[in-house]
Amino acid sequence: MVIGQGLLAKAFSKYKDIDEILIFASGVSNSKEDDFNMFKREHAMLTSHNSTDLKLIYFSTISVVDESLKESPYVQHKLSMEKYITENFKNFIIFRLPNVVGHTPNMYTFFNSIREKILVEQKVKVLRNATRYLIDIDDLAEHLPQVIEKENKKLINICFTNRTSVQELTKMIGDALQTPYKVELVEGGSDYEVDSSTFLSYIKPDALGLQENYNYIIVNKYINA
Repeated sequence: MVIGQGLLAKAFSKYKDIDEILIFASGVSNSKEDDFNMFKREHAMLTSHNSTDLKLIYFSTISVVDESLKESPYVQHKLSMEKYITENFKNFIIFRLPNVVGHTPNMYTFFNSIREKILVEQKVKVLRNATRYLIDIDDLAEHLPQVIEKENKKLINICFTNRTSVQELTKMIGDALQTPYKVELVEGGSDYEVDSSTFLSYIKPDALGLQENYNYIIVNKYINA
């Protein structure tokens, strides 16, 4: 069963007719969201399934380990949802995702937000100390099913070893667009590491995500999305 219609729901659409798995992909996706009605909507939708015996797959965020974001409404909401799931569902996996890149009209994603600002010639505000991990939606669709099959009652961080400063990622996007752009550096952000050893144990050492040019490949793959 798949709940949702966005990027993640489409990536895991093969579970639509699999009765043992419940892919919950209808949550709040905008990390800058501060409308508590949106958070309440997601919570209410999730609670309607808390009596299920299906294995729940929920998508949280690795931003919960970013000290500079821990007080944001979005991160607090995700932590609250994680707690609710661990206390109320019999079978579950919570995947804490990094910044997912794919073909989507959602302008609130990290990648699309920067890309759009450059295209409309808006100044891109960048937190000086901020770092991010990117991941291709196709890699999630390829690698997570084996984790879903073998793990249970786990909270698993999902990312490769491609932590990069937001300054560098912005430059990469601007260069790929081949258009002039302006950046305004703002004090803030944090450089944080994520323990994704459980996830990486399922990945072959030569997998795409472990290559040094992984970010470059993603940016150029989706720059004209």
